[in-house]
Amino acid sequence: MQATNTLLWFVDNNSTIAARQVLEAAGVRVETTYSQRDRVPYSEGILQKEKNAVRIILFPTTSATSPEAQELAKVANHLFLTGGLAGRPGQVKLGDVVAVAGCYHIDLGADRKMDGAVIHNFSPLFATAEVQATLRKLQFEQLQLEETLPVALHTRRNWVLDYLMHAEKALPMQELFRIATDETADGETKNLQWKKTVLFLREMGFLTVENRQVELTEKGREHCGKYPPETYEAPTNQIRVKLANIITSSHTHAELEGSEDWIKFDKGEFSPLGLDTDSYDMLRLYPKITILKAVSNFGAGDKGDKKDVIQKAAAVACMHLIQGI
Repeated sequence: MQATNTLLWFVDNNSTIAARQVLEAAGVRVETTYSQRDRVPYSEGILQKEKNAVRIILFPTTSATSPEAQELAKVANHLFLTGGLAGRPGQVKLGDVVAVAGCYHIDLGADRKMDGAVIHNFSPLFATAEVQATLRKLQFEQLQLEETLPVALHTRRNWVLDYLMHAEKALPMQELFRIATDETADGETKNLQWKKTVLFLREMGFLTVENRQVELTEKGREHCGKYPPETYEAPTNQIRVKLANIITSSHTHAELEGSEDWIKFDKGEFSPLGLDTDSYDMLRLYPKITILKAVSNFGAGDKGDKKDVIQKAAAVACMHLIQGI
């Protein structure tokens, strides 16, 4: 069946493999080719559906401004962007997919100190009403992966501290492993994850480990008093989609949070759920694009344990939309 729709799907270096895997699982034979003008490598294939066929082109975001990309965008019926972003701790979890409703650009000016951010007169950009309506429905779809999504290291750390705080006594290390382990993982893998967590907290001075007994220190108790309790949820393969706004910046959460502009956004209707480096420019270049970003870290060196699985969450959400075209 000849393709009746053309879809341009932008992917970054970290999400390319995930997108290809999801396409191949749907029966799409993906082949790599090169643009004639600048020899930009990209992939494409045909998705055969019951009533029509869709030509899907995977194009690197690094070449999104190239003439080839802009020419393909002119003939494409739909445009997508998937990738990762730094989520906000306490509001999203690793593997959550942020369906981007709008995006603001914040950067620290060269003439400003690190305690303030300047917007350089960049106005907020928002997805079209049609795209937002589609993404709003996506939030209620039952989407899942074959693999389980990882639990963030900081979540495991805080959970251990909270558990010891409420226990009010030293606990055997194995008891922590038994209560908090991922039942879908093999014993060696899950024990290693929690052992790393406990050893890290010991190095921080938050707890002591003697004769395989774990006990909270005074420093650990003080730390627990500063933050709300962490709710630990067992790993799942269910994908949560949240329609929300995000920030694009070349700086981290730690560098931007607390600045006058960030606080203004956070208290207003904008209330960003994440931070990335490319969504603002992509919305500026392609106003009709649909952006889906998976939470892959929290902007402080706390990376996901299974980056490929996390990236696949955004790709699965994108594929669900493609299937409905």
